[in-house]
Amino acid sequence: MRAKSAAPGELAALQAGKIINGNAENHTTTDPRADREQIRRALEVLRPGGVVELRALFQRGRKRTAAGYFDAAHRQELVEAAAKLNEQGAAVYVALNSLDPQMLGRYANRVEDYAQAAATDANVTRRDWLLLDFDAQRPKDTSATAEQCEAAKACARATFSHLKESGWPAPVMAESGNGVHLLYRIDLPNDDAARDLVKGCLAALAERFDDDAVKVDRSVFNAARIVKLYGTVANKGDHLPSTPWRCARIRHIPASLEVVPRELLEALAAEVRVSERPRLNGHARLHSGDGRAWTESDVSAFLARGGIEVMGEPAPHDGSLRWRLKRCPFNSDHGPTESAVFLQPSGALGFKCSHNGCADRHWSDLRELVDGPREGRKLLNGTPWEQPKPTNGASVGSVPGSISPKCSSAKGLRFSARCMEHPSSGACSPNCGMSSPSV
Repeated sequence: MRAKSAAPGELAALQAGKIINGNAENHTTTDPRADREQIRRALEVLRPGGVVELRALFQRGRKRTAAGYFDAAHRQELVEAAAKLNEQGAAVYVALNSLDPQMLGRYANRVEDYAQAAATDANVTRRDWLLLDFDAQRPKDTSATAEQCEAAKACARATFSHLKESGWPAPVMAESGNGVHLLYRIDLPNDDAARDLVKGCLAALAERFDDDAVKVDRSVFNAARIVKLYGTVANKGDHLPSTPWRCARIRHIPASLEVVPRELLEALAAEVRVSERPRLNGHARLHSGDGRAWTESDVSAFLARGGIEVMGEPAPHDGSLRWRLKRCPFNSDHGPTESAVFLQPSGALGFKCSHNGCADRHWSDLRELVDGPREGRKLLNGTPWEQPKPTNGASVGSVPGSISPKCSSAKGLRFSARCMEHPSSGACSPNCGMSSPSV
């Protein structure tokens, strides 16, 4: 069945920047404020019933998270709490998909400052939305320029047109403050198949529409995904004329908000290259050299060997054991709580960084980063090869299949060439001769 396409004027409105109710606002350097009517309207569209999680991230000064859960009878309290938190400097979000109603009992119709828990994928009962997030590429912790916002709109227009021609119904269109969101209604269970389907759709669109200026965010496939609460201010960095803060706003709601048929989602996901298809949610069934499944002590030793710092002890998370990393091994700008390593009861291993730039990073990539290519890290008896620590400052010898050693004193090589005498500080001298093979 072919889904009903968007009304003819919608694409033209998006192309003209007049997405809803006239022209897109002209942003000034006057400090923008939370718009309570926009917040209320956004909640009516995204989460008209059920329990909603409100999450506020304070990124300036002492970082913290505030969170609360609100039922349908307390939407006005949610609106007021969101506006107040935003005016205090927090970036404010809501969970996009349906949550277990029992979550209300965590922080019932109130906000908990310094919240210790937030919704996870296991708390989602159904997937209601497919979020397409078009984000302009720019330095971390800065707001987008006007030109970058226009580039995001251009990418969103091209994607909108492509999906419309493929028979997709019209989405909710919104400005995130630094980019554009297209939100398509879906109706999927919260299971592995649905996760991989959503992941495939995002990968297919990224392959087709990504360029140097704008990326389709591939990392928003998880069921417990949070989204900017429209009506609140996107306040990254300082509020300057060239990179102003902006109020996130819904710009168009279709007259008939129809669900994307599953067969259209599957057709889109099928377009992705084989090399880009989801790989067991980033998990790989790898074993230690003697054929054993990896254990908790194996993972801890691996992280220590790689100089990868963790936050506290590993803890249970959605049926796995999780090590939260102090920073992403692939990009140190991705800071605390944004990346983790997982060990499943079966011995399967996983790595995840929540940033789009690391969406295609998996456990196998992390293993290679630390231990080198697979063919170069096994001895003749099949056990994993580990670079022996030299003595008396002698240079490490080469190993068949590995790359020549070099010191990690250069910052840019911190995670690609490890000094075994100073694995975490990178403080060794260029001539220390104690580095492991570059990977």
